[in-house]
Amino acid sequence: MAKRKHDLSDRDRALLEFVGQYRLGTDDLFRRMFFPDVTDLRAIRKVTFRLVQHNYLRKFPLSPKAAYYVLAPRACRLVGTKVREPVPFTEQSFPGAFGAACFCVATGAKRYTAAKFLECHPDLCKPTQCRSNYFKEEVEGRFTLGLFLIDRATSPKRMMAKVRKVIAQRYRMPTFRDLILCGKFQLVILTGYPAKCVELEQAVRAGHRGPVRVRVVIVPELGEWLTGG
Repeated sequence: MAKRKHDLSDRDRALLEFVGQYRLGTDDLFRRMFFPDVTDLRAIRKVTFRLVQHNYLRKFPLSPKAAYYVLAPRACRLVGTKVREPVPFTEQSFPGAFGAACFCVATGAKRYTAAKFLECHPDLCKPTQCRSNYFKEEVEGRFTLGLFLIDRATSPKRMMAKVRKVIAQRYRMPTFRDLILCGKFQLVILTGYPAKCVELEQAVRAGHRGPVRVRVVIVPELGEWLTGG
C-alpha cells in the first residue's frame, strides 16, 4: 500500500518524541540527532515545515533566521504527553529547556520529563520540589542521576549558595542521601560563556566538598539567550 501524504515516518515519530522529552527542538538539534550526514538545514526545514503544516508541531521565532518548535496537541496525544495548547517560552524559561537539550544531544545524556521522573523514582520526589531538571547519564559504566542548574548572569557566590541548597534539600531524604553517598548524584551548571565557566569552576574548587560531583559545562549556543536572574 502506498504511503499516504500525512503518514508519519519512524524518523518523524522519533523527532516528535524528542520534542516531548526536551520540551522543544530546533532545526540544528534535529540535524544533530536525526540527520547526522546532512549539513544543509534546508533539508531539515522541509521536514519541520511539513510537521507544522500537518499540525504536529508549533513554530515560534527566536530571531529572523531561527525558530524553535514545541508539540501541538495532536502530537501530544501521539507521544503520550499531557495535551495542552502550546505557548511560547518566556525569556526566563527558554534557556533552561534549550541548554538541557543541547547538553543531552552533545553528551548522550537523557533528560527526564517531570512525569517520567515521578514514575521511575517516586522515592526521590517531594511534592514541593521541581522534577523537570533531572537527567540520567552513564558515568564510568554506571547510572548517575543529574540535575541541571542554569547560569543566568549568576555570580559565583550565588551559584555556590544554590549548589549547597540543592544538595542539602535532597540529603534530608533517606533514599536521596543513599544515592548521594554512593556517588551517583551530580550537578551540572550550564553556562554560555567560556570566561564565566572559568569563574564558576574556580568557585566550585574553592567552595565545594563532598560526594556530589559538580561540573560546569559550556553550551555555546546558550550564550545568546541567557538572561539575568
